[in-house]
Amino acid sequence: MADFYPPVGFYFEVWFSLPDATDLDARFSDVSGLSVNVEYQSVQSGGENNYSYQLPTGVKYSNLVLKRGWTKQTALINWFKNATEQFIFAPASVVVYLNDETGSPIRSWACHNALPVKWSLSPFSATEGKVVIEEIELSYRYFTSL
Repeated sequence: MADFYPPVGFYFEVWFSLPDATDLDARFSDVSGLSVNVEYQSVQSGGENNYSYQLPTGVKYSNLVLKRGWTKQTALINWFKNATEQFIFAPASVVVYLNDETGSPIRSWACHNALPVKWSLSPFSATEGKVVIEEIELSYRYFTSL
């Protein structure tokens, strides 16, 4: 019998280290955007038309997208409002923890120098009784796996 089972994706935590607040535990229903792509440039070899070399030019990270039920004003939203309303940008650290069934972290990713990109609410509808979902999108310079 195997000693390791693939983890489930529903037991996770997100922590923010904001400039004006202590470490902030933020509850979210969805987290996406932990991805990195290596970008390449195609270079033809002199006189060889049969193939080309692929040379790496850098890496590109996706935006981190966080979703949750809309909540009251928090330090996280104040940080976002400072960026959008006063154009004061203060980079933050964001750590995403994937936990096991006991609540212990299995793996974590630290997103460095995160900045606000987008905030939105789900549509309002009088015909459906859905919870209003707040979506927060962040760019970050890079992430490290801890």
